[in-house]
Amino acid sequence: MDSDSPTSVDLLEEIRAALDGLEPLLHGRTLDIEMSRQRVLADPVVFRRVFGELIGSAVADSEPSGSITVRVARTGKAVRIEVVDEGGLITECAKAPGLASAAEELRAMGGDIGTGGPDGALTCWMTLPLASGASSAADA
Repeated sequence: MDSDSPTSVDLLEEIRAALDGLEPLLHGRTLDIEMSRQRVLADPVVFRRVFGELIGSAVADSEPSGSITVRVARTGKAVRIEVVDEGGLITECAKAPGLASAAEELRAMGGDIGTGGPDGALTCWMTLPLASGASSAADA
């Protein structure tokens, strides 16, 4: 693993930074982000790469004019980041080449990664621990 130790990062800023490099890939697709601002413990390089792989899987398996939703929600002492292909076509997420190493890297940071969601749409997700001192006011 080539990552540094996890550090406290602003998740919204990390998502924006990751998406900046993916803009050409998203051309023509609707991307909705549902979140409140959160601070998490993460290695920014690892987060951006793994998040980019999840977005890339959603784009590859969606219609060119499809809709992709990113949902971020606090769950206890962690934050869950979901990438949802509203067309329900994320078939390669679980088989993505980097998923096994991503799982190892995320677990080393106190997080996890997987697939599955409550809606008809298929969801790829990852979790990251909240940074210490993160207040519940961020959920307001």
